[in-house]
Amino acid sequence: MMNDRPETCSSPGQCLTRDEAFHEVERSITFSRRQRLGYFLSYNRYALLILLLSLAVPTVLFLFFRWYFWVPATLVALRALYWAWHIARQYPKKLHITKKMALAQQNRTFQNDDIVKYCGDPCYRVVAHQVLAQARVPAGERRRLVREYVEQAHDLAHALVFVDREKGRVVTIINGVKTEQTLTPQEMTNG
Repeated sequence: MMNDRPETCSSPGQCLTRDEAFHEVERSITFSRRQRLGYFLSYNRYALLILLLSLAVPTVLFLFFRWYFWVPATLVALRALYWAWHIARQYPKKLHITKKMALAQQNRTFQNDDIVKYCGDPCYRVVAHQVLAQARVPAGERRRLVREYVEQAHDLAHALVFVDREKGRVVTIINGVKTEQTLTPQEMTNG
């Protein structure tokens, strides 16, 4: 049977379900309209660029060339518009990640490598850069960290993890390299 409401534990004895953790972050951190607009423009800059190009290229071809140029360009632009929409619709998730990391910074539990899992997707690397900027990491160091985290995220995406509760260990295999960690007694009992 699958657990529909898995728990996240920030510390022993303080476990919240995913829904409770989500709402806790949303209640704790609020952004002004100006901040949200800045995040919207930053997180959707690729979507906005694709939107502009998807509208501009067929328009120019329609105005200055024959139909057999602008019809295929319009079909390609429609596909690109779908791609832009796909990028833009991720904004609420990106904003929540930003809030979650801001709360961790506020609680002084944030570590730079907390953003590794967001560096695998180019759309979320913008969020990683923003979070590191909020943590006052200098620009050069930020770029270096994100490049390093991209490689780590790629490795994590191709990792194999075994959790053996009976023997109390976690075996991880990344690129053929096997590592083993022991589980704490609490981790062995909490499913």
